[in-house]
Amino acid sequence: MKFLIFGGSGFIGSYLTKYINKNGGEAVPASRSGGENGIAVDICDEKSFGAINFQPDVIVNCASIVPQKGKSSKDPEFLKELFLTNTVGAVNIANWAVKNKISQIINCSTLVVVKKPWPNPLKEEYEALPGGAHAGYCMSKLSQEQLMDECVANGDVKLTHVRLSAVYGEEMVPEGIIFNILKKLMKNEEVQLIDAEKNTVDFINVEDVCRGIYAIGRSTSQYNRINLASGEPVSIYNLAVQLKELTHSDSPIVNSVSSEVGSEANIDISRLQQVIGSTYNSFIPLKEGLDNVVSKFKREN
Repeated sequence: MKFLIFGGSGFIGSYLTKYINKNGGEAVPASRSGGENGIAVDICDEKSFGAINFQPDVIVNCASIVPQKGKSSKDPEFLKELFLTNTVGAVNIANWAVKNKISQIINCSTLVVVKKPWPNPLKEEYEALPGGAHAGYCMSKLSQEQLMDECVANGDVKLTHVRLSAVYGEEMVPEGIIFNILKKLMKNEEVQLIDAEKNTVDFINVEDVCRGIYAIGRSTSQYNRINLASGEPVSIYNLAVQLKELTHSDSPIVNSVSSEVGSEANIDISRLQQVIGSTYNSFIPLKEGLDNVVSKFKREN
């Protein structure tokens, strides 16, 4: 089975390309630069798609602009960047797929298209318009889903939106909650947390994301949306404890409690389980995956 991976030079896209090629499929990456053995395509430019000389069975859209430190959803220039890539670029991909009679598109979306706090459990059918500090990103991804659906409506292209939880792995950008805690621990500084026991996150290793996407690509299921998560939420406090054990740090972990309601990430993954089959419960344990992240961070810092 042949896969064309848009965003193939990014974190998930590069892992996915290697995973598919290693496990019996054929994957070709596409990105602005083209990269090694890839195709140079700017998804924001419809004319750029003329460079594609590969006919895949499945397209995977991993291309995305994500929240960035120091950039706000109230910044019009950043909003343009978000919507140009995440929404317009995705529409260009969907239109190209329809025009070239590609049988399937897998679109990498995100669980944060749904506003928090989430219900317990969070199922694919639940809807609530996102808000908050990263509303621009969330809305660009929600618009991505809805407009791609419009592009393939009444056609023969099967479209599945894969809603990703918190993806982590060795090659991830060293930002976010894992690295905020890790940097403190490495310096033996106090780790100050707020409501860390009542706020949970569902972390999933990028290797398991690749396994899920590859399984969806080969599946005959007709799900329009699939939650791609581990199904095993961990509290922020427990995350800090695990990282402390892995780093052998002497840092104290201090958790302050506020009156605010906690945010739980109990994700329903029954659709994912059906697609992957009996091996779904063999996801990489969080502590094992974190150990690899910590080891790489130590080598480079």
